[in-house]
Amino acid sequence: MGELISIIVPVYNVVDYIEHCILSILRQTYSNLEILLIDDGSTDGSSELCDKYQQIDSRIKVIHNRHEGLVRTRKIGAEQSSGKFITIVDGDDWIDDGTCEHMLKLIHDSQADVVDVGYKKEYGSYYEITKKNIVPGIYDRKDFDSSLFPLLWNQADVQGVIHTIWGKLYRRDVYIWCQNLVDDRVGIGEDLMYFYALLLKIDKYVMSDICLYHYRQRKTSMVHDIDNSVIENVNYLYANIKQIEKSLGINNILYRKIRRYLYEITVQYTGQILETKATRMYMVPWHLIPFGAKLALYGAGSVGKAFYAQLMCSDYCNLGIWVDKNDETYKKKGFKVEPVKQLEHTEYDVILIAVKDRKMKDQIVKELELLRLGKKRLIWESPKIVGHAYLMDI
Repeated sequence: MGELISIIVPVYNVVDYIEHCILSILRQTYSNLEILLIDDGSTDGSSELCDKYQQIDSRIKVIHNRHEGLVRTRKIGAEQSSGKFITIVDGDDWIDDGTCEHMLKLIHDSQADVVDVGYKKEYGSYYEITKKNIVPGIYDRKDFDSSLFPLLWNQADVQGVIHTIWGKLYRRDVYIWCQNLVDDRVGIGEDLMYFYALLLKIDKYVMSDICLYHYRQRKTSMVHDIDNSVIENVNYLYANIKQIEKSLGINNILYRKIRRYLYEITVQYTGQILETKATRMYMVPWHLIPFGAKLALYGAGSVGKAFYAQLMCSDYCNLGIWVDKNDETYKKKGFKVEPVKQLEHTEYDVILIAVKDRKMKDQIVKELELLRLGKKRLIWESPKIVGHAYLMDI
């Protein structure tokens, strides 16, 4: 009969797609499967469809849970699994008939920890296959730095190594260990956090160029359903990086790739909050700010506005006051900016100086010293413009 493969299917309000997904799994040429449909509190009829198919095929097990998000849903599936290997199929996607058989053969032949297959982006009336910049084959740990890690990101219209959880077959112990490192609160970049841990953990990775997974493109999904707490999620990602590095150590090449991704998703959403062009977005230097610090923000220009938008969306630290020497001008425009002297009557741990160049920063430091406010810890670094041109150099 062969070794058991556990297929974890996160389900959340995908009533129009879940049957297609389930049927594609039931059609697999490899039959020794455990199919775990993890319902994350669906309210659209998805739950009932899952129950229906549980009655049809004994390999299907349905677990209903309150809505806790994608990370927790995947963890529940892993906890309930009993197969030697695990693969993920999102509830709105589907796989080709020979997917499990192909991946299992590759993982047996190579004795690898994970097998990665290609995928198609499905748009309804057409699909898209992105050209990859990595040669199919077996990659050993000794080759990762030179041949695998540099290809973890897309370049122009060429696809690098895919950092999704789906489209892969894992050894169960590896999958569970890495998945448990991902914070349940992470709602953006959860696949990247898992993949980061995975690449630091495994010894052998197999890449296949055969496209067997179908990734449905739609506006609302468990991945794209993101609210205004984007910056809060980015903070969770940063904290998750530290947790993973503490467990597995730091790889500088990987860290640069992760940082680039975080900057990109931050500007994508905070740029919308500010209603500014993404190429003019500046990133808060989170790495310089102590967690939980009481913060005073100095500067209400383009840098200050960008910092303010991010700080107001985050619980990483507490923004107590926003000041600028031209406070009256900004108040007339609707910004909650106070005069610099108000710092004397405000409790704070650090002052974050939000200006573009060092000369302006030095002038502000002198002004604060004249007001006897320069003894507090001051934070400043040349602000990073988060956009395409900058990201290419990260």
